[in-house]
Amino acid sequence: MPTSPIQKGFTTVVDMFENAVQAFPERVCLEFNDRQFTYYDINNKANQIACQLYLNGARKGDFIGLFAKKSDYYIYALLAILKLGGVYVPISREYPEKRVQFIVDDAKITFVLTDEPDANPFQSNVKIISLPAEESEAVGFPKYHGTKDDLAYLLYTSGSSGSPKGVLIHQAGFSNRIKWQKNYFQMDEEQCCLFKAPIGFDISLWEIFLPLVSGARLIVTKDTSYKNISFITSLIIQKKVSVVQFVPSLLSIFIEKISSMQNTSLSSLRRVVSSGEELTPTCIKKFMKVLPECKLYNFYGPTETSICVTAKEFDISYDDEYVSLGEPVDNVKIYLLDSNKHVITENDVEGEIYISGICVGKGYLNLPEQTREAFLQNHLDESPVLYKTGDKAKYVNGELVYLGRDDQFVKINGNRVELGEIRNQLNRLQYIEMSAVLVAKNKINADIIVAFYKTSEKSIDVTEMKQRILNDLGLSLPQYMLPTTLIQKDNFELTDNGKIDMVKLKSEYIV
Repeated sequence: MPTSPIQKGFTTVVDMFENAVQAFPERVCLEFNDRQFTYYDINNKANQIACQLYLNGARKGDFIGLFAKKSDYYIYALLAILKLGGVYVPISREYPEKRVQFIVDDAKITFVLTDEPDANPFQSNVKIISLPAEESEAVGFPKYHGTKDDLAYLLYTSGSSGSPKGVLIHQAGFSNRIKWQKNYFQMDEEQCCLFKAPIGFDISLWEIFLPLVSGARLIVTKDTSYKNISFITSLIIQKKVSVVQFVPSLLSIFIEKISSMQNTSLSSLRRVVSSGEELTPTCIKKFMKVLPECKLYNFYGPTETSICVTAKEFDISYDDEYVSLGEPVDNVKIYLLDSNKHVITENDVEGEIYISGICVGKGYLNLPEQTREAFLQNHLDESPVLYKTGDKAKYVNGELVYLGRDDQFVKINGNRVELGEIRNQLNRLQYIEMSAVLVAKNKINADIIVAFYKTSEKSIDVTEMKQRILNDLGLSLPQYMLPTTLIQKDNFELTDNGKIDMVKLKSEYIV
């Protein structure tokens, strides 16, 4: 896949923000609970917190936890950590206490910024710094001059061992990603973004910093409001939001919501980003019917590679039966490799996605073996590291199409079955809005394929619909890959990240 020229020069995301402060000091930067704050206000508050951190002993390179609800103070505190050259570690208030303590212990966090100092779960060796910061002149902390290799943030993702994995992302990858999106979206001071993603989700970082480096407005929502589509839709209208992000599960609900609304203007909305899950052709086509003037984007990328690495723009002309992952972001290369790590270029040959370039992170904290397994020596280009994603894909008409996770391969009656392919074929059916596929045990303890689906055709009898699905799937899948059980859903329950809750689904299947 093509890639852009190598990045010239280097500025951190904080540098880009401070440039916006100089350019637009009196412009509204942030809104929360109908209160407005200028770029000057935000910068001044962030400097005060950075000063407080420094006077308490925090220094460049320290892992600094942020354990607070979403608010204007969350943004000040995040900026303060980065201004000091600290490493931002988001710790969600929604995490169970054991997970919180694991993160603190694993990262050896000694400083935590929190808005509820009397209700924190941390042990005594953690220094608690309260938000809001004391009003003071922001003096006494050295200006951070970042280098490309300095760490910017540490995000914890689910690990296969049962414990979270801490992903280390450096300043160069973070800066490159934000700078790319600013240019790609042609962001300017007239636009407005919504920060609604959970703080432990890396998407939240572009939601926050895309507007902050562009002179645009940032609207901060409350912690759990991202699942409240009625509230989010009202906020988009009220605040004239121009850029918003949804995982596909929530995008589908958003489309349903605006389809049912009459005489309501969403004219401010210019760009909607979908990421975090597989986007479906049906979802794209429904989106274009209700928001024909709006651009829809499919962003793809693992946390390990600085938020996302490819982007595809869709408009009203879209009429495909597949969803392309699009082109690489600036200074990134995407490879499709076979099992011998040879490059695949021809259509319809399955392989695994590998990523190289400035985006590739520094590995997993305290996990050298897992780092070696995923962050490989690069034999394909000048970048030193090649990240092995575990994501399967193929080219269709020269465009890269996601097929599912490598760990979604299972054996059913001795046949190798790819769950992602089944879901992919389900999602291609025009009447399927959303689906999920898993393996479960039947009454004789044998593995079977269970598919959950949500259909747009509510008037059809459930038994008739299931037979129709099996007939249509049978046109593209062999008999052994057809679901043994089909379960119709009115709605899918979602995880804290807004993705389909597969654990809940598995519990719904009763032998």
